[in-house]
Amino acid sequence: VQVGDQPVSVWTKLDSAKSDKKIDAEVIGVHTAIGKYEIFATSIDAITAVLNAKKTTLANNRSFEQAIAALQKENAGYLYVDWETAQPILEKQFPILKVAELAGEPIFEHLRSLAVSNYGYRSGVQRGGVFVRLTEQS
Repeated sequence: VQVGDQPVSVWTKLDSAKSDKKIDAEVIGVHTAIGKYEIFATSIDAITAVLNAKKTTLANNRSFEQAIAALQKENAGYLYVDWETAQPILEKQFPILKVAELAGEPIFEHLRSLAVSNYGYRSGVQRGGVFVRLTEQS
């Protein structure tokens, strides 16, 4: 599929139960690559918003830059979550998350972002790093 000039891969769940002559497709995931970044989303609208965001790219986001600066440069990539933006989406996708938020309320109420990176194997052990940004105490 193309979104503008950008090639995009779409994962769908197909359903033909309603009619023998019609197949419904529900979008499950969307992927594209921009330069050295792999972008994943849960809808065409979300990936379109990313592709249309010219000035507010993740690579130019100060919070993202600070998060990855704390991680090793040699890695297999990053998973970055801006909690304020992602929280409602993740809660909708994973209702059990609300239970985890209750159990970890002191952390979740101050969580701003989370970055995780994979550093590969060394001596048979998988290594990685995690950076957690919390709000300052007021």
